[in-house]
Amino acid sequence: MPTGTGAPARRRRARVHTPRGGAATPVGHPWTPLRRFARRFITDALTRHRGNISKAAEEMGLYRQQLQAKLQEYGLDPETFRRRDER
Repeated sequence: MPTGTGAPARRRRARVHTPRGGAATPVGHPWTPLRRFARRFITDALTRHRGNISKAAEEMGLYRQQLQAKLQEYGLDPETFRRRDER
């Protein structure tokens, strides 16, 4: 680092991506793009496995308990993914 220049070091400002037409989505916002993707990923797996949490969790590489926690977090009920004729 050069010394003796007399000028204070300049700090670079972090860039913040803001989508067109609005402010950036706060990190804790419940419907960030990542959270929407994760919810869709879970619902697709549950649909393929007809609401079977164990099979959906295995496909996603999660423990059953982890998937159950995510279901609660996203307000999803596995019963809604089971076919009517199987109830």
